[in-house]
Amino acid sequence: MITLIGFMFLVISALLGYIYSPRLDSAPPRWVHFAHGLLLFLYQTFDAVDGKQARRTNSSSPLGELFDHGCDAIACALEALAFGSTSMCGRDTFWFWVISAVPFYGATWESYFTNTLILPAINGPTEGLMLIYFAHFFTAIVGAEWWAQQFGKSIPFLSWVPFLHEIPTSRAVLFLMIAFAVIPTITFKIGITKKQEGT
Repeated sequence: MITLIGFMFLVISALLGYIYSPRLDSAPPRWVHFAHGLLLFLYQTFDAVDGKQARRTNSSSPLGELFDHGCDAIACALEALAFGSTSMCGRDTFWFWVISAVPFYGATWESYFTNTLILPAINGPTEGLMLIYFAHFFTAIVGAEWWAQQFGKSIPFLSWVPFLHEIPTSRAVLFLMIAFAVIPTITFKIGITKKQEGT
């Protein structure tokens, strides 16, 4: 039940994004960004305690774990919709879903083959989600237009970076997430899996 309630927070968040920015390219009211951040925080909290509660009440089961992972998999798409609404990135929302889904499925693949889930010190389920809900809260303060302007204007002290300073901030963040989150995570997962296979 805790898993389902947490999942419903993200369903509500995605629906808010769709209602106020149906094509994910217009700015929703600022309270929607705050709601996105709060609902993501609640999802993360509920997702962190559902397994502990199931073990404490002796009601954990493989079906419960499958349901939890299924909700987490769908959560990647729902949060991509919410973030697409916040960053007004339109069709680029698909790529935000891809960069959230690839590490998730990589971790699931690793868990399947090694029977363990090893996360790096900085990982998506904790620090990654925290960065995203802080991005929602930040957008509630500065407005969604911040994401649509050129990266060099959004973050002036990085305006010297070639190529990045000319593109929209949302696309620059997409490239930076790929370079500093997705690629290291995939590399880490492949290394762990090879190490486990060798033992």
